[in-house]
Amino acid sequence: MPLAGPVKRHIRDMATIGTTGNRHRETTRCRRSDRNRRAGVQSGGIWGTMRRDVVHAVLLGAVVCSSLSLVGCARSSPSSGVASGSIHCSAVKGSVDFQPPLDSTGGSAERVTVKARLSRCFTTGSSVRAVSAGTVTSTILVATNACSGLLQFPSSLGGVSTPLSSRRVVVDTKWHPASIAPTTAIFSGFSVTTNDSGSPGFAFPGVGHQAKVTGSFAGTNRGALSTAVVFTNQGVDELAAECSRPSGMASIELSSGEVTFL
Repeated sequence: MPLAGPVKRHIRDMATIGTTGNRHRETTRCRRSDRNRRAGVQSGGIWGTMRRDVVHAVLLGAVVCSSLSLVGCARSSPSSGVASGSIHCSAVKGSVDFQPPLDSTGGSAERVTVKARLSRCFTTGSSVRAVSAGTVTSTILVATNACSGLLQFPSSLGGVSTPLSSRRVVVDTKWHPASIAPTTAIFSGFSVTTNDSGSPGFAFPGVGHQAKVTGSFAGTNRGALSTAVVFTNQGVDELAAECSRPSGMASIELSSGEVTFL
């Protein structure tokens, strides 16, 4: 049965409204999807940028820390420690200082300070191959500041003088480079001597005395064969004359010598 005109128009209007609503809903969904997609892209771009920045920061931090670590390692490289084997230094320069000055009468306790620089050093059988220099210090306390000991230098050239001392002498040596551990040599005595040119000096440990070394270059027997000899370029007569002056003698220059820790 045919529908009446008003009914047809109503049905047509409802269909149109439904189609329009569907289109509107679809359009809305598309717009939301597009907004979400754009938001997602923007969000992904922001987070991607942040992630890249974080990665770059981490990598940069790793590089900086690694560089600092390398610098730190370079500055605090492991020490060479105690050097094995033996060492011989064939050049000695320094001084022997007397406080108070030595004089002809004595009467005061004496403090003798030895300071010297060793050079032309060569090692044997050692874990250290290159030693540029050594700095030697030693302090000897004696009962009197009288010149009598110096006046017993032998007048003839060469040989070892008769005066012998059983006074214990401790000699400390710091090496260059400083990464090498120091050496401490203990001599149970020393003797007064002269070289072939007649220059007076001191020999350690001297006849009948012993040596012992701790620290670097102690050899294989704790430095039992270690020796040291130092000379001044001042003659015996010159030293005796200076020592006899009222002002006394405050120091002796050490111009040559050699040291072996073995």
